[in-house]
Amino acid sequence: MVADDYGIFSLIIGTLTGLSTFLAAGASVTTNTVFARNDYSESFKKNAFWMSIYFLAALLCIIVLVAYPWLSNEMPSSVLPFFVITLFIIAFNGVFEGALYGRGAYKKLFISGVIAFLLSLPVIVILIKEFNVLGGVAAILFYRLLLSVLLSIMVCKTESGLFNKLSFKFNHSVVPIFYKMSLPSILAGLLVAPVITVILYIIKYQSNGQVEVGYFNWVYQLYIVAIFIPSSLTGYFISKLVSDGQCSLKKLTLINVLFATFVAILAIVMKPILLGIAGEEFNTHATELFYWMCLAVVLYSLNCAYGSFWPSIDKAWIGLFMNLVWAMILLSIVYTKIDEYGIAVIGIAFCVSYLSIWLIQIVISKRIAKV
Repeated sequence: MVADDYGIFSLIIGTLTGLSTFLAAGASVTTNTVFARNDYSESFKKNAFWMSIYFLAALLCIIVLVAYPWLSNEMPSSVLPFFVITLFIIAFNGVFEGALYGRGAYKKLFISGVIAFLLSLPVIVILIKEFNVLGGVAAILFYRLLLSVLLSIMVCKTESGLFNKLSFKFNHSVVPIFYKMSLPSILAGLLVAPVITVILYIIKYQSNGQVEVGYFNWVYQLYIVAIFIPSSLTGYFISKLVSDGQCSLKKLTLINVLFATFVAILAIVMKPILLGIAGEEFNTHATELFYWMCLAVVLYSLNCAYGSFWPSIDKAWIGLFMNLVWAMILLSIVYTKIDEYGIAVIGIAFCVSYLSIWLIQIVISKRIAKV
């Protein structure tokens, strides 16, 4: 893709991430928590699993219907069907992943991810090369669909009883768990996930904005890769904290920071290569943003432990409040300072917002949870 095409693709991916993340996160936390507990019956776990699936399907239908006029105006008509299907698949994958995390099936999750990536990589390259923006969205759909099939197989092997009957009896005792876990997580994502989409549109309306969207999104995709380990550990830590309390908050934070610091240093060393892959102009125009986002990786890792900790003590609503604070700080800095500092201010805003909510969470955890 040329920089302009990559900018359009970035807007589409940002919107897709913004809409799907909060749905998948909410369902994942619930199934993770339920399947990690030994005091819930298998029937109860089955009800929670299928209620998550049906709840997501209904919510997605409403969102797509409400957002359709805007979506159809913002993206090519050929892309929209791929976009909607991918949205559903990403959300449902969150339910599967939560169940596997809760059961401690970490090896199966890892194997599924690796196999899906390796099998889809050549197809992704061909699709993007031949069809540009449409191929990029189709490539994401192909990868997510393949991952969904593999996750379904792994869930069937781990929890064969889930698929004996697709029907279930509505269990009112599942509702409080949705309220404690899914609802705050979904609302948190609803507040936070679209932030990236908003930032992309702020950049878009700057001078030379379409090209700068491409610069930012390439660095942001590298950032997403860099925080993969801390983000992946969140599901693992929730299951451990809920099932047997093996991990302390300080231990979780230390593990996350060590991983993140190593990755950030490695990224800085490899900066010419990582930015050069997208084009030599990225080494010229995106270097300052890149350095700030490397620091943001470390600061992000400080907060990952709290993302596991609050749901484990039935305080997921605190996580919602923290995400709201993060979003407000990030957007206010970007909106007011982008004309002065350019796209580098986005990296600065990430760092300031992550550092701020980490300090706030230290105070809250000491007062509420006594940790």
